Amino acid sequence: MEKKEKQAQLQMKPKLDEFKSVYKGYELYLYTNNVYRLNDYHPSYALRGLVSLLIQIPFFMGAYAYLSHFTGFEGVSFLFLSDLSKPDGLLSIGTLSINILPFVMTAINLASGYVYAKDMTKSEKITPIVIALFFLVVLYNSPSSLLVYWTCNNIFSLIKTLVYAKLDKQKAEKIAGGAVEC
Repeated sequence: MEKKEKQAQLQMKPKLDEFKSVYKGYELYLYTNNVYRLNDYHPSYALRGLVSLLIQIPFFMGAYAYLSHFTGFEGVSFLFLSDLSKPDGLLSIGTLSINILPFVMTAINLASGYVYAKDMTKSEKITPIVIALFFLVVLYNSPSSLLVYWTCNNIFSLIKTLVYAKLDKQKAEKIAGGAVEC
C-alpha cells in the first residue's frame, strides 16, 4: 500500500513541481486538483499507511499495561536478566544503575527505521528516528519483560522487512530478466 502511494506521488511530482513554479494560490490549487483527478488520487490517500499503525496501537498499549504490572514476572530470571519485573540495571557505575535494554531496543528500532526508510525523503526519514527516541525515553524505566517483548517484536519486524525487500528485489530482477529475453 505504501509503495503504491509513493509511486503515485513520484509519478505526479514533476507536473506538480512545474505548476508550483508557475502558479500561485487558487490557480495552483485548481491545477493540483486536476493532476490528482487525472491520476485517480486524493491527498488523504497518504493516510492509508497509518491504518496498520492504528490497528497495532491498542495491542501495544495492552502489552504495555499487561507486562508493566504483571506480577508473574517478579523474581523470574531470563538469560542475563535477574528479575523480569524490574528494569534491567545491567550496567552499574558506583551507585548509578544504567538500563541497557532500552538502548538495545532503540538501536534495533533505528536499524529498522533505516531499512524501512531507505527510499524515503529526508523529512520522512526523521519519523522513525523520533519514534525510536520517544520509545527510549518512555520505556527506559520499564520492566525488563516489556523491553524483551518489544525488542523481540522489533527484531522479527526487521527480519520480515529484510526478507520482503529481498523477495521484492528478486521478483523485480526476474521481471527485468524476462523482459530482456523477449
